[in-house]
Amino acid sequence: MKTVVVLFVLVLTLIGGAAAGKKTAEAKKVQEDTCKKLCLDKKLKEPACKESCALNQRFKTVSIENSQCSLKCSEQHGLGSPATRSCEEGCIKKYEAEAAEVTASCDAVCSKVKDPHGIEKCKEICTPALILKALEEAFQRALQ
Repeated sequence: MKTVVVLFVLVLTLIGGAAAGKKTAEAKKVQEDTCKKLCLDKKLKEPACKESCALNQRFKTVSIENSQCSLKCSEQHGLGSPATRSCEEGCIKKYEAEAAEVTASCDAVCSKVKDPHGIEKCKEICTPALILKALEEAFQRALQ
């Protein structure tokens, strides 16, 4: 399980590399193209598509920030120390609060979709728990 978590963090870091730095016009275009493809795959229309995709990107950024926070804890306090555990608990609390904000925003955006099937597709794009599940499933398929 630890291997899956470590590899998942690595995948998130690679996916969100453009989001972590200053966005160039090219990076923004890539993000827009990614959102368009994601919305086409889910058969989701505007404006919910663009809003839910922006939340998807926000959650990936939150996940990367959480990983970076945990790494800083280890660097500053040493692996396995009580201070590291305390620091990491702070990272987790911040992550959970930000993930809850993304979930609430996602629910609000997706509630505007008229089609019940579309609501579910919208939530698949921006609900943190569903994003993690989809990434984990893709990762498992890649390992097979």
